Amino acid sequence: MVQIAAILTTFSAVLSVELDLTAGKARNAVIETGKGIYFGLTRDGAGGLLLAARNRDAAGRIRARDIGTDIIYTLDPRTGATTPRIAHPELADLHQIRRIGRFLCVVQGRFSRLMLFDLHSGALTRMIDLAAFVPAHLRHGPVAGHEDDLYHFNSIGWSGDQNGGRLWILAHNWGDSFALEFAAVLDEQGPALVELIAVHEKLGRAAHDIARIDETLFVLDSAGGQLIARGATDIRVDLPRQSSPIFARGLAVTASHILVSYGFWSSEKFARIRSPTRLCVINRAGLTPIGDFDLGDHGNSSDITVISEPDFCDVG
Repeated sequence: MVQIAAILTTFSAVLSVELDLTAGKARNAVIETGKGIYFGLTRDGAGGLLLAARNRDAAGRIRARDIGTDIIYTLDPRTGATTPRIAHPELADLHQIRRIGRFLCVVQGRFSRLMLFDLHSGALTRMIDLAAFVPAHLRHGPVAGHEDDLYHFNSIGWSGDQNGGRLWILAHNWGDSFALEFAAVLDEQGPALVELIAVHEKLGRAAHDIARIDETLFVLDSAGGQLIARGATDIRVDLPRQSSPIFARGLAVTASHILVSYGFWSSEKFARIRSPTRLCVINRAGLTPIGDFDLGDHGNSSDITVISEPDFCDVG
């Protein structure tokens, strides 16, 4: 029996998901709701998870008036209980988060920056201007409607130890996507970028999620509905096609499987809140889809983390 447990965030809820791949079945339950669009997930290093919750709907309107917006919570994956962990006035439009040691890295599309927080004190320790590293041939002016979010940086990957390693930052880029790869060291303020060592282009359109695992760079071509696995060759795995255009967002990689969550693209923003949420399971050895599950109408997917075994996308 092959079973996988995961936590998945969507535009309206946090889901607990249990997969029985032998039987081809999935069970899921809502464990948290009411805080608007949920996004990033990462292990907190103490048996729980950290959760990014915007407390805003798809139109930017506040959902719950008695709590703040764009807050990082501690999440108990067993009960769904949440406790506020990090709040800061500069946090906005939360996307992916990653813990690296005792620091939390928050990719900030707004103003193109990476924000680092000390998880012990909750203090902001470093704010990095990512736009300054974009090479000249990829630079462009403001995109209409997104004037303070030039490249829409949204995802982060890390490979390293307590001294340093490699850091990848993915740019959705409002179209043709790219990623910046940095050499980094860890100091008393968290990861410090030493140099830009590579720029990875042709990563699909409106891409999300990035992880370098066993010499393969995994990225989701969100608008194209594909998993990109770039190693010695560039392999693209089509996700199951549905009656409406799909939008892939949420990647987890275990020793044997790859989980990709996806929803459906719509120009009508509120449709993204109540549309179906789906999960595709891919055999990692052959990069072949082996399961596709309907998790209910919880809206577009945001992020996913496997909790039943190591998830190599979240190695902080």
